[in-house]
Amino acid sequence: MTPPAPARPAARPGAARWRRPRRPSVTTVDARTLAVGVLASLLVASGLPSLGWAVARHDPVVAAPAPTPTLDGDVRHYLAGRHTHAAVVVRDLVTGQEYRYRPDERFDSASVVKIAIMAAVLRQADAEQRPPSTQERRLLRAMVERSDNGAASTLWNRIGRGAGLDAFLAAAGMTRTEAGPKGYWGVSRVTAADQVLLMSHLTQPTPLLSGASRAYAQRLMGAVDPSQDWGISSGPAAAGAQVQLKNGWLPRGRDGWAVHSVGHVQGGGRDYLVAVLSVANPTQQKGIATVQGVSRIVWRDLAPR
Repeated sequence: MTPPAPARPAARPGAARWRRPRRPSVTTVDARTLAVGVLASLLVASGLPSLGWAVARHDPVVAAPAPTPTLDGDVRHYLAGRHTHAAVVVRDLVTGQEYRYRPDERFDSASVVKIAIMAAVLRQADAEQRPPSTQERRLLRAMVERSDNGAASTLWNRIGRGAGLDAFLAAAGMTRTEAGPKGYWGVSRVTAADQVLLMSHLTQPTPLLSGASRAYAQRLMGAVDPSQDWGISSGPAAAGAQVQLKNGWLPRGRDGWAVHSVGHVQGGGRDYLVAVLSVANPTQQKGIATVQGVSRIVWRDLAPR
């Protein structure tokens, strides 16, 4: 699911060029559009401000020691042939190694921010020494499994909107992530490195969340609607591995599509966290194909040896 697209997008650069984005101040949009969030039929006509390209260019391309010698070359070669701009972080929980390609570049979040909203709700319940309420469970399930935007807006308000999410991000150590302005949770700014850090909090022992909250989050992310079960599940799904994920997609008019996939893959001798963020995709389907292509490379290159 996606928040409304900018009303007046910037001119699209060519495939070989990349422009540093400008982020003008937020203007007022129709309240109903804000509440509903991201219905595709409303996107182009909506009044969200032009945010320019979703990725800041100030961060260098970085590759940490890869879990395998071939992963870096394979990812770079694949992305060089795509009309897109992407960031990839993979943390191999078997070896402890991490691969990082443009780890700190910021992208408009689309619905992957719902992972952080979910975690903030669960942390709030932990702090009050209680399980999530019946209503919270209903909203969390709708938000994560079906990517329901109304549920996301309700939970966003419940955690204190942007200020509440920023407080959670600080506690999680997600220093490069920023909550969206006013009610625009779908244009929060996220990085691949912070998304993998968040998944670490959701899958590994951490003071941030209780074991019960982590297990509950994993169950939700492992039960997404089949129509949204794409991205990092491409490759692992064919092999019968367990995948917990959340995807996001955001049309930006002439600026193309932002398409993201984040989660945890386990099975077939592999156990890793992965975030693939992309922007400047000509269509949503081409963006999905890009993140799925990266997913297949990671699955292949992390095969047990």
